[in-house]
Amino acid sequence: MAFLWYHTGEERHVTGLRGGGLGGTILIVGGFGFVGAAIAECALDQEYKVFVMDSSAAYDTSQPRNPLVAYIDSDDVPHHGHGGPFADAMEMIPNGVQNVIYAAGVQDSGEQHSIWDSTDGVRNVIEWCGERQVPDFLLMSSMEVCHLSAEELNADGPAKVEACTAPAESLLLHKKAGSLSKAARKALETEMVVESLCDKSDQLKCAVLRLSEPYGPGIEDGPIASIVAKVLADEPIDVPEVDVPRDYIHTDDVGHALMKTIRMGMSNRVLRLGICSGMTTSIETWARTAVETAVTTRTAIRLPSERENGPGMTCDVHRAWRKISFEAGVGLEEGIMTMLPAGEEPDGAAVMGM
Repeated sequence: MAFLWYHTGEERHVTGLRGGGLGGTILIVGGFGFVGAAIAECALDQEYKVFVMDSSAAYDTSQPRNPLVAYIDSDDVPHHGHGGPFADAMEMIPNGVQNVIYAAGVQDSGEQHSIWDSTDGVRNVIEWCGERQVPDFLLMSSMEVCHLSAEELNADGPAKVEACTAPAESLLLHKKAGSLSKAARKALETEMVVESLCDKSDQLKCAVLRLSEPYGPGIEDGPIASIVAKVLADEPIDVPEVDVPRDYIHTDDVGHALMKTIRMGMSNRVLRLGICSGMTTSIETWARTAVETAVTTRTAIRLPSERENGPGMTCDVHRAWRKISFEAGVGLEEGIMTMLPAGEEPDGAAVMGM
């Protein structure tokens, strides 16, 4: 008898010492959200000891807590007045952290929703890294910034910017920077803090991972969360009139990209990588795949009478492959299955007859 199971296309190094610290110690700032939670799980699989710092007030619901992770809620940290909320919270982190992952505000509308989702938060954590002699700092940013990266300012003629890796300063000075979304501008302003402080540091190695549209278990907002919720509730899904394809990436792949960057890509110069699947998927395709993937659903897909879609934006995956040997491994069907509750998944781990 043979068994068929789903996998991400990448082997994981997992032992009985999951989270035992053999890989090192990692701090995830902004780790209460669905992206941060996935990063924490991936770090545990790589045998890191994991600390998470975040603000519970920033979330409508909280992710399930893993007993192997040390969670610190900055809302519960008493403020002594002399250091301010950032310093008082960071004092709760023990010595010995080797890698800091800043994942606050990865996917939002551009509004600040916690003290960590700000340039001040990034600045304070990088300064803390300098005080504690932390060698590696990695910022999770947004692919929204790439809408301006077809040309790079001050280049000799129009220059293609490979894989959306232009410095934040160049993009903010771009002749079309005024058209940036609020979320993209906030992401670039945060990246500028990283570029400025890391360039001045002799000891800190930094990287910026610009994510395409991350999705996965625990996602609360956006069209993907809405589609899954409607499939589970047997409610109709209305495809929008402007159904622009986007490049979606599962949080498992985000975690793998981050771990690869730490192991292979950190250097004294700020490394910028676009982390994506390299494929665009429309809302209609998402809806049809979700309906087909669920075990039982009476969900109907309602199409608009007219549609006028743009081409979308597909990320260039070649630089990430060259720098850290990364490619996305979680397909759409498998990604949707991770978002369905137990009992709603198809028999994907199906038993095949003899």
